[in-house]
Amino acid sequence: MVALAGFATFPIAVIILNLVQRGEYNALTQPMSQLALGTGGWLMTVAFCTTGLGLLMLALLVRRTVPEARVVPGLLALAGMLHFVAAAFPTDPIGVPPTVHGLIHNISGLTMFVMVVVVMVIAGFSFRTSPEWRSFSRATFVWSGAAIVAFFLMLILGGLHLFGLGQRIAVASWLTWMMVVAWRALRSRMRHEHLSTSGLTRSSSATP
Repeated sequence: MVALAGFATFPIAVIILNLVQRGEYNALTQPMSQLALGTGGWLMTVAFCTTGLGLLMLALLVRRTVPEARVVPGLLALAGMLHFVAAAFPTDPIGVPPTVHGLIHNISGLTMFVMVVVVMVIAGFSFRTSPEWRSFSRATFVWSGAAIVAFFLMLILGGLHLFGLGQRIAVASWLTWMMVVAWRALRSRMRHEHLSTSGLTRSSSATP
């Protein structure tokens, strides 16, 4: 639930800040990180942190529910930490000479984008080895393909001065996947807990 709440906070914060900063921010051309520089920008910093927390919780969920996915939890946790780095080092305003903190923000953001795409591809193979997650492996491969296309589309649109639009498409391509994985993992744990509870109840009833 913490993972789901953390992921949901990001799009909600972006929508709110787009409304609050209407007239001073262009969603088509400007990256979402620059919402942190305007009115109510603290909400964007919170969104970065809650998404990072969501990724850390998702890493724990995958580790517990998909033992075969040995690499995925570590990469998810690292991607989560990069969100905290992006929150701690704000981006530079448009037209301002590059700064160290802006460079750190941009590098951490780009690394995170590449990493989550890699995570999705690896997860597709890992899910194939898990009886409970095998049915989701094909959907994960399709999702990862869409994320790869969205990543390059973001770069292309950036050259056309539409980086904000491309970035939103790219984020949506992997954030929706992570929300579905968190939901499936939650349902899996609830199912196992229910079966365990039912088994204990039957055992207690059968005991003279």
